[in-house]
Amino acid sequence: MAGTEQLPAEYKEGMHRNLQEVVVSPSVARQVFNNEFDMGLLLKTAGNLDITEEQKDILFAPVNADDVEIRPDGIIYLPWMEYAHRLTKAFGMSWTLVPNGMPKIHGNHIVWGFFLVIKGHLCGYAIGEQEYHPNNNRMTYSDACEATKSNALMRLCKGIGITLELWKPSFIKKWKETYAENYYELNNKTNKNEKRWRKKGDRSNGKADEGKSASQREQKTVSNEKKEAASSWNGISAALKIRVKQALMNRGKSEAEAVETANSLKSVDEANSLLQPVENKEAGSNAKATGNGAYGERVSAKDIIALKKRLKDKGLKDEEVGQIMSKVKTRYDYDQTVKEHGIAA
Repeated sequence: MAGTEQLPAEYKEGMHRNLQEVVVSPSVARQVFNNEFDMGLLLKTAGNLDITEEQKDILFAPVNADDVEIRPDGIIYLPWMEYAHRLTKAFGMSWTLVPNGMPKIHGNHIVWGFFLVIKGHLCGYAIGEQEYHPNNNRMTYSDACEATKSNALMRLCKGIGITLELWKPSFIKKWKETYAENYYELNNKTNKNEKRWRKKGDRSNGKADEGKSASQREQKTVSNEKKEAASSWNGISAALKIRVKQALMNRGKSEAEAVETANSLKSVDEANSLLQPVENKEAGSNAKATGNGAYGERVSAKDIIALKKRLKDKGLKDEEVGQIMSKVKTRYDYDQTVKEHGIAA
């Protein structure tokens, strides 16, 4: 019987896999791909999908810069639903991901391979992965498997040429300059502030809130601000240390020197003494320009997001909005921008 065929020696030994043999031997395909169905006939369709010009325009359209997200380590990415949306818009329901067996756990990661099949044609294979810790109550095993599948979808779409800009150095550099900013986060293991990335005006520190409503994101922003204000290490908040570090760097100190000084602070008074000269100067400058010392206060994340939206509503392009928002740091900057662009208060 076909189901009792022996797996060829080269498969057992992990040597080169002869796909032609898989095509003519469905039972071998079942063992190689760890599936309960025949992959042999599907392999014959690989590389043979014809698509229309309209479908090409949908699949290979330029990335919308507003849809791009950034991880704290500086890697930019597009959420999985954007890839699914392109495939569905181009092919309707005539595409699917076929799992290569069941997910496997390797160390602290789940890995799971998938085939991309479009209109009955095999269009790629990729292995998705997701970090998983059983004691993490915020991500169950099934949640991690779903994230692994989403990661495989992204890799499969990259494989057929969708959103390749995200891997182009010139695009990455320009996007970061326009839409991203650095912040510093205290590493509890090393007790040192480390450089991180996030989207401008995003106080969630680069962690995407996929599927959440605007009100939920705003609530999270307020919650993060309260946590930041309350968090402390040796009586000095991480936010205060970051302010000291940035103030010292503004005065010409190297980043290493500024970090060392900020981490060696013994009291809040000591931190304030280092901040006082710079903050008095900023407040005095703003007070002179506006007649109000309160204008030296920083603008809240909520106001930043709202201003960005209102600028877009005025018809400004994403790049123009990014350049304007990069200069909005204080309440004075905010009010001047509102006045300059004729935005109702």
